[in-house]
Amino acid sequence: MFRSAKINLFIISLSVISLSGCNLLKSSSREKAMAKEQSEQKAATNEMQAMEKAHFKAQTRDTRKMMKQSRKRSKKLNKVKMK
Repeated sequence: MFRSAKINLFIISLSVISLSGCNLLKSSSREKAMAKEQSEQKAATNEMQAMEKAHFKAQTRDTRKMMKQSRKRSKKLNKVKMK
């Protein structure tokens, strides 16, 4: 009795895996869309950083110095305090 239950369980699990096996290995359209969105977001971030760098380079020396100091101050002020 117990042996036949094991065999039945094995047959059921084998059939479930064989019927849905191909779907487990392939990436779904949702995963593909998420990967595409992530790559687009990364490209937009890189573009924004390039624009900020170009803006920084276009400023005069004194303005760049002031911007650098304010960036340092803002990092210090925005730092999370741990207790």
